[in-house]
Amino acid sequence: MKKDETKRLSYKSQQRRMSFTSSAIAMGCLPEHANLREPIIHALISFSSSDLPTKDQVCKELVPKFLKIYRMRGIPVCVDKKWSFDPCKNINNDDMVRVVDVDCDDIQDLGQEAQNLVEYEVRSPDRNLPWWEFVLLRNHSGVLDESMLVLRVDHAIGDGLTIGKLCTSILKFEDGSTVEDLIPEKMRLSKEDSELRAEGKGVRSWFRMLGITISALLKVVLLPVTRYDHSIAFAKGVVGKNAKDTRRRKLIIFDQVPLNFVRDIKAKADISFNDVLVVALSQAIHDFCHYNDCPVIKKHGAKTCCRATMTYGFPSNHDDLDDLLHNRWVPLSLCLGVGKLNIAQRVRHIKRGTSELKETPIARCQSAFQNLLLPILPTTLYRKIVHMVYSRHTLTSTNVPGPEKRVIVLGKPVRTCRFSIGHLHSVFSILSYNGMINITLCADDEAITGVHLFSTFYMKALISIAEEYNATIPESVKIAAAKPLQRYHS
Repeated sequence: MKKDETKRLSYKSQQRRMSFTSSAIAMGCLPEHANLREPIIHALISFSSSDLPTKDQVCKELVPKFLKIYRMRGIPVCVDKKWSFDPCKNINNDDMVRVVDVDCDDIQDLGQEAQNLVEYEVRSPDRNLPWWEFVLLRNHSGVLDESMLVLRVDHAIGDGLTIGKLCTSILKFEDGSTVEDLIPEKMRLSKEDSELRAEGKGVRSWFRMLGITISALLKVVLLPVTRYDHSIAFAKGVVGKNAKDTRRRKLIIFDQVPLNFVRDIKAKADISFNDVLVVALSQAIHDFCHYNDCPVIKKHGAKTCCRATMTYGFPSNHDDLDDLLHNRWVPLSLCLGVGKLNIAQRVRHIKRGTSELKETPIARCQSAFQNLLLPILPTTLYRKIVHMVYSRHTLTSTNVPGPEKRVIVLGKPVRTCRFSIGHLHSVFSILSYNGMINITLCADDEAITGVHLFSTFYMKALISIAEEYNATIPESVKIAAAKPLQRYHS
């Protein structure tokens, strides 16, 4: 056997032992009283209903590709306190694909049908199959010409970035070329650049770097004991020491936002692309709370505590999907400044907060805390710590880049790509595709009164930011923001 092959096999054998993060997700990373559902990432791939692939096509062409990947053909098992994927035997491809027929005249109804798929648990012992599946959400409506191919993958298999990479194996551009990477080339960093960013921009003195690192470590270690977010109208029932998954979740699909519109704001406001979307999130929460006559935000004003856990993923240096699937991510806490008085203050606040996350070693410190300290703690203790972190935050925000151009699956053009995941609290998910930004919000619509209105507030917030910096506002955004709010009241 060649030396390179031996090295590769050795590497793969090491990879078969799951990381602490993956194994914690597999056995449950929150206390039982949190009542968290199995953490499933939903990749929602939309087609015109007439173009939706058939079950036979998916079984014959897509399932075999995934079953060649080590983590996709096994079930996590624990032997001698070590977790790994145990390959399933005699998998019938038909069992990995389900068809659900629906009749939805509205995209919100179709989105909710996709959310309702969580009722079918991929971890069920009776199923005895790998922890993922395809679902063909076949819409027979004569009003809404949209159906979905839903890829449901347990979070223990991989994080959002790697599941996105997994999807590239079944995607092609319209000219037939393969989709190599979801991260646009101009956004990719060399290994040296990544290390520099992790340590902070530029060359700093040793003492300054030491001080920054100690400060970052303290913020990570003390995060589980920081104050709880205020129970504003957007956070009802999701913060506090008794926070738990009520298992009532509504999936809200936002109107699409043109990518160039956000880029225009980015250039004129002199902030990052992601900062624009976070500023709009902060403004939308502020406006949503005032619309609901929230006494908490009125009382605390600019001091209102509302934070998001921003999911920071560490890209893999490996291209082979066997080596790529992992959970190399950490939650970073960001104060959203929802009580700020105006757009300019909000922009400065968010820019300062995100710059700290990007330019200090806090992500590396969080990773060390997550992968070196938590594994040596008793299970009950680390679960309590994880719960202490998330129960203090109002929501999680995650952003995954998608293909810049239109793609096809099994020869059929993909209309839209979205994704969603449930959590202890609300999850705000962003995915860009073919010049558009697609956003979903997974939230408890019984605890958060009128949360179905939030997408309209978000569009209004984008317009407010654009007006502040004289950016051109697309007509589609104006239409989305002008939807009468009373139209959506239950």
